[in-house]
Amino acid sequence: MAALHVGMRVRVACCSLIYRKVLRLRLTSLGGKTVGNAINLMSNDVMRFDMAPLFLHYLWIAPLQGVLICYFIYLEMGIASFYGMLAVIVIMPLQSR
Repeated sequence: MAALHVGMRVRVACCSLIYRKVLRLRLTSLGGKTVGNAINLMSNDVMRFDMAPLFLHYLWIAPLQGVLICYFIYLEMGIASFYGMLAVIVIMPLQSR
């Protein structure tokens, strides 16, 4: 709940900054850009700030879970658990794309 609250505050702050900037711009200085670009920023792109705090906790939870899982598998299977975790770590950069 607190992470959602922080994300909402960041989103509102960014929308406020974009809105104030658009109000200060002159139509001649836009250079072919439309007001739709600012609306797109406020409706689509700022939503990522709303969801980011929810997923930031996975940065510390995921390594902890990996170590715990490797330990429990080691208790069951032995040294093969380390080879399995090594395979997961090697394949992880390929999945990021």
